[in-house]
Amino acid sequence: MPRSVSIVALAFTGALLATGCGAGPGVEAVEATSESDGSTAAAQDDILLESQDGTTWAPTPTTAPAEAAAPPELPDTVAVVGDSLTESAMEEIETTLTQNGVEVLALDGLTNRRMVRASGDIVPGTAAVDAILASVAEPPEMWVIALGTNDVGGAATPDEFAADMRELLGRLPPDAPVVWVDVWIRDMPDEVIEANAVIREVIDERGDGHVADWYSRGGEGSAITTDGVHLTDDGRWIFARTIIDAMLASPDA
Repeated sequence: MPRSVSIVALAFTGALLATGCGAGPGVEAVEATSESDGSTAAAQDDILLESQDGTTWAPTPTTAPAEAAAPPELPDTVAVVGDSLTESAMEEIETTLTQNGVEVLALDGLTNRRMVRASGDIVPGTAAVDAILASVAEPPEMWVIALGTNDVGGAATPDEFAADMRELLGRLPPDAPVVWVDVWIRDMPDEVIEANAVIREVIDERGDGHVADWYSRGGEGSAITTDGVHLTDDGRWIFARTIIDAMLASPDA
């Protein structure tokens, strides 16, 4: 048998070997010729394998690999509204977002802030959203809301928590995608689990939102101070990373 074989046959045999389905010892790839003019056939269906005893057979055709999905795209602009966690991590949040090409139109974090219910002179989340919308020429393409910790700490029931979420979300443009950061409080595990279930339920109702899973990361050893709530230096970067990871995972990204 001649040593030269068609390029198609070599490529196919190489593919078989690479996938663990090689022809085995003593098997050679041979050229197939058309019945009409004896020329080498390039179609995969015409490739034959021949064993040393002269037996030939056609291998099972392989399936072309699927094209890779396009990577998600971040929004051009964003506004972030939160409580003391956001307030302490403002620099880390802004750095993380801007380094990834997102313009931060507003970054408003305030200690003791709740979603709707005012506490003394603490401006609630609803008022912060209203102020942002009044101050920008164009609304941000995406909103990040990092609220709920103080509502859980303030003994909001699940129904109250859900109602306050819906009221705050109702202040946003109806077509605006939202990332909502869920809650981690070390010493209130049951209440936190209830609140996080409500967060997911209400965000699912909206249909254009995604939950940033701070609950899974808040328990990381270096993220939280000894009070079980607030951020360490490392925790501020972890918090910022949690936000952008959720932005990338959002169905609107």
